[in-house]
Amino acid sequence: MNLRATIFSTSLVFASTLAAATFAPLAVAQSADNWPVPAQRAVRINPIPTSEHSTDIGESIYTDGCNGCHGPSFLVGNDMPRLQTTAVLDQSDGELFWKIKHGRKGMPGFKGKLRNRQIWHIINYMRSDKFQD
Repeated sequence: MNLRATIFSTSLVFASTLAAATFAPLAVAQSADNWPVPAQRAVRINPIPTSEHSTDIGESIYTDGCNGCHGPSFLVGNDMPRLQTTAVLDQSDGELFWKIKHGRKGMPGFKGKLRNRQIWHIINYMRSDKFQD
């Protein structure tokens, strides 16, 4: 193999490696946008009946623990997801419960910080008319 062919071959390998190292994390990040919940958890039913009392409790907990990142749209930065969307609110109570409890990436899990009943109250609040911004 002559010098020119060797340089070309080496350059091609380097460029391929660089491209893979650059774009592979983007592919992983995009696929991570899907936030799967274990099937047996997704079907859980909220045991706390919806009531004004429950939504008031949920609102209070949400205001203290969630509003800083998911607050009113005029306060939320571009990279903080709004929760008042159909993509969020069309999820089952079990899915929302699991995501709040376990978190992921930039969202902390609230396991050990909130009791299960408190998470269910938050979900009742999220399902109420009070939650709309």
